[in-house]
Amino acid sequence: MDLEGFIEGFGVKMPKGRIYQQGKRLFLFTGREVPLRDRYKDGEGLRLASVAENDFRPTIELCQMATKGFLDVDEKEAVTWMCGMDLKKEIEADYVIIKYKEYILGAGKPRGGRIINSTPKNRRLPLKWLP
Repeated sequence: MDLEGFIEGFGVKMPKGRIYQQGKRLFLFTGREVPLRDRYKDGEGLRLASVAENDFRPTIELCQMATKGFLDVDEKEAVTWMCGMDLKKEIEADYVIIKYKEYILGAGKPRGGRIINSTPKNRRLPLKWLP
């Protein structure tokens, strides 16, 4: 999956702007362009995803712009997810966006009966919260 596939598959409503890549990161820049040689500073704009050879990881900000393709979870699964643990679910998709009530928790990659969690460590709850 790539950015275009994610946008189409999840009904993402993108604001007007320029998408650019710096290293392995994709950004959306919506500001006024300045005619300088190094126009974009590192990390300027809204970070959309990380990309590598065959790996695309959407950020929570990109997931929050989605309008469809959600996997609704219960409270126990939501806490498990937010602690950084994988969910045991059989899903056929490239990615799923995990949602608890009206809250978007992030995106996961289904593999072998599990949804692989890629929540950054700085957004995870302590493991003592696990049910």
